[in-house]
Amino acid sequence: MAGDRDDAIHDHHVEYFASENGLSPDLTWELILKHGNSRKAVIEAAQGLKDDDRQYGRPAPHAER
Repeated sequence: MAGDRDDAIHDHHVEYFASENGLSPDLTWELILKHGNSRKAVIEAAQGLKDDDRQYGRPAPHAER
């Protein structure tokens, strides 16, 4: 059970990660659910979203203005 506690993702971690990466907490949770809780995988997925939006001339999701 101790391992479960160490691996748990908490809202405050997600909110901090989201603010560091210019994402909303909801989008961050979606990326975690889709790509797992690897920080690297979620960052790469978020960067991919931003790259896709730039390619199509849309602003990055939840980017600071």
